[in-house]
Amino acid sequence: MFKMEEINAKKSGLSWFSFFAQAMKDLRLYLYCVICLSAFRITLVMTFIDRKNPESGWYDILTVMANGFRFDSRISFCVIIPTLLLSITGGFFPFNRFIDKTRYGIALAFTALSLLLCGATIPFFEEYDDQFNHWVLGLIFDDVHAIIKTIWAQVPVVSILVAIIAFTVAAAFILKRTLNDPSTIVKRIKNWPVKGKIILTICLVGLLVAAGRGSVGPRPIQLKDAAVTRDDFLNKTVLNPYAAIYYVLKDYRTINSAQGLLTYLSDGDIRSAVKTYFNDPREFDDIDRYLQRACPGVNPAPPQHIFLIVMEGYSSWPLLDQYQSMKISPQLKSIAERGIWIKRFLPATMGTMPSLTAIMTGLPDAKVKTNYQPSSRKPYLSSIAPIFKELGYKTRVFYGGYLSWQHISDFTLNQGFEEIYGAPHMGQWAHANEWGVDDEALYDFIIKTISADEPSFSMVMTTSNHPPYDIDVFGMGFPTKTIPSDLESIYDGKIPMRLFGHHWYADKVLGEFVRKMEQSLERPLFAITGDHCSRKFLNTRPTLYEDTSVPLVLYGPKVLSGKHAADDVVGSHTDIVPTLIELSAPEGFLYHGIGRNLLSENRPRVAFGAGNIIIGEDFIMNMHTRKTEALPGNPLNAPNIEKMIQMANQYYAIGWWRIMKGSSLP
Repeated sequence: MFKMEEINAKKSGLSWFSFFAQAMKDLRLYLYCVICLSAFRITLVMTFIDRKNPESGWYDILTVMANGFRFDSRISFCVIIPTLLLSITGGFFPFNRFIDKTRYGIALAFTALSLLLCGATIPFFEEYDDQFNHWVLGLIFDDVHAIIKTIWAQVPVVSILVAIIAFTVAAAFILKRTLNDPSTIVKRIKNWPVKGKIILTICLVGLLVAAGRGSVGPRPIQLKDAAVTRDDFLNKTVLNPYAAIYYVLKDYRTINSAQGLLTYLSDGDIRSAVKTYFNDPREFDDIDRYLQRACPGVNPAPPQHIFLIVMEGYSSWPLLDQYQSMKISPQLKSIAERGIWIKRFLPATMGTMPSLTAIMTGLPDAKVKTNYQPSSRKPYLSSIAPIFKELGYKTRVFYGGYLSWQHISDFTLNQGFEEIYGAPHMGQWAHANEWGVDDEALYDFIIKTISADEPSFSMVMTTSNHPPYDIDVFGMGFPTKTIPSDLESIYDGKIPMRLFGHHWYADKVLGEFVRKMEQSLERPLFAITGDHCSRKFLNTRPTLYEDTSVPLVLYGPKVLSGKHAADDVVGSHTDIVPTLIELSAPEGFLYHGIGRNLLSENRPRVAFGAGNIIIGEDFIMNMHTRKTEALPGNPLNAPNIEKMIQMANQYYAIGWWRIMKGSSLP
């Protein structure tokens, strides 16, 4: 039943008054949403305040809060759109009680959802040093069951849910009164003249337009407006969780659409970009012609068995001299000193599967989820497996996890690998978790599978240095239970030594595997790298190199005899394939790849990877923020930043075009 006064008001022609009364309640809901999102931003900043640049002060924090309000305003406006439309309708039809109940329900839903998203952002920020970014797409493409089990093991889910319910119940009592009580402003303007009501309506409309745009300027607020300070951490707190998710989905949709090329090339001229990148005066209509290489020939002899080992979360920094007292990478350090260690090296991405696809296909990761693209259903000419099969090697993939993950089984077989093995083949269920078997079980299975008399190429992906970090590393002999005295001044204690111990465990069993294979096989060659950095460091302010670089170590005394890499050689994952091919193929053998042989004089002088990182002979740079640092032990000679960024965009554009459009150039 509608209230009699609502009907009387309608009969009296007070439709504007009814609308304005409801609009004031919508404004309260808008302010409530803004306050909630701003309160979370304060919480986020204070929770991770130790990541703030010491040079940033209160002015920077206030700048972040002010700019964050603009993003909060847009989200809050979206929340009130349904009731705002109802309020306008309420100026013609008397159903105020229904509007009040709808508004109350939306407020409660916003409260519960915001608490859930904000509660999830804290551990996400802890792990990825950012609010929701492209990693949330793992809920779509990754093993959701494994992700949920990992979250359950590492995050106090029950406590968080109880807190969310408690806050929502408390908010329910507060909102019931604050949203529905009549506004004193409305009572005062009840008898205003028509002219005054028109002016007030115009002001209200202007306020709503500004709120929805997040701006009173000539353009609405955009993602680029988030970087308002020189502090990377503070800039990451400007967005709220809703805005962060929106931009993730928007970017993913854009880059997978026909407009994706414009992400890298503003003019969309892929033909010109290819010619410029390869500095090739010839004119081809097929991008694969630019990717074609000829091998110089093998000396002294090709490897009989090749192991390309991709280590989960294996960073470069534990191999540096200043961190040796931690003793978490002694095996690979020893192997590197006896082999060839590429120190200036980047992973293709900061994720496992996109890095694997870049290595397997020999193409840059262009953020298009290559393993889900139709073009990946058959090998690219640059794919590693068919090339080594042509050279006479048996090609296999050994993955310590489950083959349903990211469709890895279908993808690797489609890319030309003859065999693929996963956790179920390895059978060590007593030593398995939701992500797979322990690395020891993985290596034991490889040893049993490889035949000494058949040339083989094996790509290996480990899993142990990954959440939930449930291996008893101290029981297995990890010697570093407390931080060494020489590192006490930089260790903030936030990462327990047990987690660093999983890096040690992965390193330990890797060393044992290399020794066994070296003893039992003729002319083995090992190429050891990381899929991405570990995202675990001694404090929250690693250098750009410590935060992004992974090693590449080549080891095989009989194969690498007389070979070396220049001290200043740089590379990334797409350079692994050409390097291994030219160590294995006869003179004149033709193959395709965008990368270069890291052991040749025609080696790359700059490399691109880790999403947005550029590495050169004496510098490392974030191409988005343009932050540039010297590499360890080197003075910084400022690079030509614009030229480096142009090259990086051409590099990624080539990958995008080849994966999304094919080999033919327009």
